[in-house]
Amino acid sequence: MWPKNLAPYVGESELDREPFIEWYPRVREHIANVPEDVAEQWVHDHWGHSPYESLPLAQLKFERQRWSLADVDRVRFGRDWGENASDVHRLDDVQIQQTRLAQYMLKENTWPRPIIVLDNQHGLVNRGEQLSRWHLVEGHTRLTYLRCLQNKRVALPEHEVWCLTSPAPIVVVDDRTSNPRPTYSHEKLSNAISYLAIGSGSIQERMRNVLQHSGIERVSRDDFPGDMRERWDLLTSAWRQPLDDRAAHHFAREVVEFYTWVCYRVGEWWLDEHRQPEPTKS
Repeated sequence: MWPKNLAPYVGESELDREPFIEWYPRVREHIANVPEDVAEQWVHDHWGHSPYESLPLAQLKFERQRWSLADVDRVRFGRDWGENASDVHRLDDVQIQQTRLAQYMLKENTWPRPIIVLDNQHGLVNRGEQLSRWHLVEGHTRLTYLRCLQNKRVALPEHEVWCLTSPAPIVVVDDRTSNPRPTYSHEKLSNAISYLAIGSGSIQERMRNVLQHSGIERVSRDDFPGDMRERWDLLTSAWRQPLDDRAAHHFAREVVEFYTWVCYRVGEWWLDEHRQPEPTKS
């Protein structure tokens, strides 16, 4: 895991997070080799949620490059996203078109800041996952939207990319036991709850948006301890059906309850794994 002294300060909730403009001056000397843009969009913004926090920042080299579409086509998503054929039509959705990122990319035909790609020349295995040769570390939505633009035949011929390389093989310690909290799934559930609380429209419209656009459909059952997987399967199979107002209210509560269960159950799991045995009485 990344050093704890890099962690942004967090208040009473994840929404009360130390802003980048305060965090970066405080930690800059500890990550002098990491460009500011990479530090912001990967280390700061995804602290505690990135599946790639096991990559040693000090060992990596970062180079901003311009890649052709053919080069970008070699980049592969991690297993949490996959390669869905339907993704190339995401920018056809009117609601997605109203987001700031979509509006920028539809206008400029590229992304507003470089995605981050690992040059996995040494065949790294991360948390049990064999990473692809050119593996996407950050920028899943941007890469998805670019492939939409390619499908429309309007994408620019070149795009900026942060390329991560390592002069020597990276040794990753499997930290799934020491840090068992789901990362991708935890983030998606948290984002869903935030959107349900502050999103526009009726609860039915907000719930529909969560189910269609939050990435929650890509959460794998394997992210959860075994006794939670059946509940997750039931939830995902049920909320794929059309939702009326009553059903939307019901599943909104289900999302919140399941998220609470995730936090509690995984926390208990961690404690069970690390609880020190009681001293024997002499």
